Amino acid sequence: MGTVVRAIMVDANGDVKEEKEQTYYVSLAQKSDYQNVPVISIVTDGSNLFDYASGIYMSGRSHEDSLVKGEDGTKSGNYYNGWKKDAQIDFFEDGKALTYQGDASLQMLIDGSITLQQKSFTTKLSVLPSEGSSLSEYVSSEKGTLDISTYGADNTYKTREYIISQLLSGRAVGTADLTPCIVFINGEYWGDYMLKKPYDAAYIEEHYGISGEKLQFAAAAGYNEDFKSLYDFVTKNDMSDTKNYAQVESRMDMQSFLDYICTNMYISNAGFSIYHGTAWRTTDKGTGKYEDGKWRWLMGDVADTMNNTGSDGVTTYTADSFLMETFAKEPFIQSLLMNKNFCQALSDTMSQLATDTFLTDKTDPVITKASKQIQKLAVNTDDRFYGNITKNGYDSEMENISDFFANRVNYILGYTKEIAEAGGSKAAIAGSSASTDASNGASE
Repeated sequence: MGTVVRAIMVDANGDVKEEKEQTYYVSLAQKSDYQNVPVISIVTDGSNLFDYASGIYMSGRSHEDSLVKGEDGTKSGNYYNGWKKDAQIDFFEDGKALTYQGDASLQMLIDGSITLQQKSFTTKLSVLPSEGSSLSEYVSSEKGTLDISTYGADNTYKTREYIISQLLSGRAVGTADLTPCIVFINGEYWGDYMLKKPYDAAYIEEHYGISGEKLQFAAAAGYNEDFKSLYDFVTKNDMSDTKNYAQVESRMDMQSFLDYICTNMYISNAGFSIYHGTAWRTTDKGTGKYEDGKWRWLMGDVADTMNNTGSDGVTTYTADSFLMETFAKEPFIQSLLMNKNFCQALSDTMSQLATDTFLTDKTDPVITKASKQIQKLAVNTDDRFYGNITKNGYDSEMENISDFFANRVNYILGYTKEIAEAGGSKAAIAGSSASTDASNGASE
């Protein structure tokens, strides 16, 4: 426990003129559980989170009202309502120096943990952190928002995206920058969370050296008009035609897209979709390596991957991920598969991943590093809420991930060969055209 001190200023008439709050931790920097890990303190009125009628952390009245109405209640609960509550956010660096304190609007982040005891948050800060605070790296410079995530489908072990981001260093697809942190709510230990740098202008400038005013994003929430025109060109034209394919290559970094596709297939991503990543490009052409106006890809959620035991057998090393509807029936991918050069490049990229990037000589050290950094935090967090795993249980899951990489190569290259030889699905492409025509007819 920490200690939250609240003080008020009262005038001679007894009227409250000002309120202040401050969080204090005694000897926190010396406690081994918290060493080398930043801490976020969230201070808010307890009823904002835990009140039956209005608490955003609860299923509460919203859920029971849904059941009484005869609804199934699956997507009902106070935490689904998008309610915002006032809070104060304090950020302590890994050395426990306080480098940020400010008011915030607090909401629940709706992800795979929303119905669990430990849930994710999203906040909009009233004042952006200064560059002197490392919190600034994880706050959207454009929106002033900070996501504090339990890590969805990987909320128990919290290592999978960290592992993939390390392994893909140097590949043509971008990956997330992450750091674990400890969260306290009103002074009470609330466990290990993850902070992720948002895919925004600051991320692109740091990783690719391009200033924000030259950028355009097509994010998971929906593609913009420029990307939509590329999507339409690919799905409505014959990609086996060399001229058409060359035009596509002039508009998108094909290797970046192949790295994106092949990585998701290799790691058996049950949540894969081309809409779950983020595409970006420069709006103007320049002299820099990445200033060519081509669309490039950044990895999306990879929590539900690599032998995740909660995925009902679809993330195993034997799984043929190419059979997922989000691949097999995706017109954009199936159109590109009509081109022999794309099929060959798909095979070559998967072979590179299998014989280099994801070799056990490279994956095992990264898995070990992730385990050393996160294991104690994850076990303590699980003990706080559930009590389901021990250190040995955590080690067993890391061995499970290591086993995935040791065996995946024996299956994925064969599946890739089948896909490359078969080419694209005309039915998937035709379905896209029919859907588009029907939509156009309705609008007319």
